[in-house]
Amino acid sequence: MMDERFSIRSRSIRNLWIVIFGLFAALAGAQQPGDASALRITLQECIERGTAVSPGLSEAEAGVLQNRAKLEMAQRVRWPSLELSGGYTRLSEVENGEIDLPSSDTFTLPSADTDSVAVQAAVVQPLFTGFEIDTGIGTSGQLLRRARLAREQSLREVRYSIEQSYWKFVNASARVEVVNKGVERAESLLQDVRRLFTQGMATREDVLRMEMNREQALLQKLEAEHIHQLAMMELNLLIGEEPDRVLDPVYTINPDSDIQAEAWYPDTDYQQILSRAAAERSELRFIEIQKEIQALEKKKISAGWWPKISLQGQVQYANPHPRQFPPEDQFILSWQFGVMGTISVTSLKTMGPELERIEGVFQELDSRKETLMRTITLQIKRDLLEIEKSRQLLEASATILAQARENYDIVYNKFRSGSAVNTDLLSAQQELLQAQLERTRAYTSLRRAESQLIYDAGYDAGYGGVE
Repeated sequence: MMDERFSIRSRSIRNLWIVIFGLFAALAGAQQPGDASALRITLQECIERGTAVSPGLSEAEAGVLQNRAKLEMAQRVRWPSLELSGGYTRLSEVENGEIDLPSSDTFTLPSADTDSVAVQAAVVQPLFTGFEIDTGIGTSGQLLRRARLAREQSLREVRYSIEQSYWKFVNASARVEVVNKGVERAESLLQDVRRLFTQGMATREDVLRMEMNREQALLQKLEAEHIHQLAMMELNLLIGEEPDRVLDPVYTINPDSDIQAEAWYPDTDYQQILSRAAAERSELRFIEIQKEIQALEKKKISAGWWPKISLQGQVQYANPHPRQFPPEDQFILSWQFGVMGTISVTSLKTMGPELERIEGVFQELDSRKETLMRTITLQIKRDLLEIEKSRQLLEASATILAQARENYDIVYNKFRSGSAVNTDLLSAQQELLQAQLERTRAYTSLRRAESQLIYDAGYDAGYGGVE
């Protein structure tokens, strides 16, 4: 009677998990690692696809184009300005005016021409503008430099995000493979126990425990496939593919093989890495550009009391000519040339406060740079510690996995000979599964930690890398 209740309970649990697994399989389709329809893709291909479709990178590229145009406009201010004008005027007829002279004679003014035509060209060439042109060009150049740096930073962020997502996806794919092997192992154990039960060498409780173990393995498979699907959707989003596009990473992890852990970054000394970060981190370079812009502004304000000098010339071809009296019905060509100087008196009273404001900006930027450098130092130390921890875990995981596999083989043979109970076998199986998962997790954690260091130190996010 007790065996019958055990059998009914076993079948109920098995049927429940079969229904759950079937529903998940229907939702997930056939999106399993190694799917023949999957897009096999390398890390470098992911980066290339992601940079091609990144909205942030396109926006940064547009900023470069805009600032390049502004620089060209600022440079052309040096050129002389030429203004051409011309016109035709029709006047109504009026009576001639008269002037009474002391000699009692009357002088009749000549009649005005009813038609007038004039064409003129005016040229202005700035000679000295109080450094306005120079600072304008310099500021535009720094803004273009900042836009290019923003584009570079956007590119690095895209690469970093894709690299982190790629290794997350690789780990999820490896997890599915490991768990699938665990399901096969659980199924094989169940079949062995059922054979032993028919031979009278195992109890119904042993069979029930193995059936529950198989159901738990299926549950782990469901969870692993769910994590894999989410990781794949995240990577698809970054590389511009449809969310349900099936991907298959070219790089795979076999926890039972000898996993290499070579470094991906060229500098191994902490001071070298920190010096690299001080020279290459975008945030620090942004601050230096802002200081250059403020220095140019200070130069412009300091020269506010200097005169602005320009050459001006004009050529006029008119009929009648306005400088001719009395006017005659003929075209006359004339010209004029001069030097013009101006001083803005009102700018003198604001020069002192403006210079004080700029000094305050310099102090703020220096303080911001110091704070940022402390943050970068902490990030790099944290990254190096994380890398060292991941390396140690990777080395330890190899030993732990070998021990877990050996222990499983020993307990399995003992169980088959009747000298070990099923709980020992189940424990050994779970330890082997966890050791395999920890092995794959340790490797991808190392790669993600190295990717973080590459980003924090200002290296290209795609440096080194594997296919």
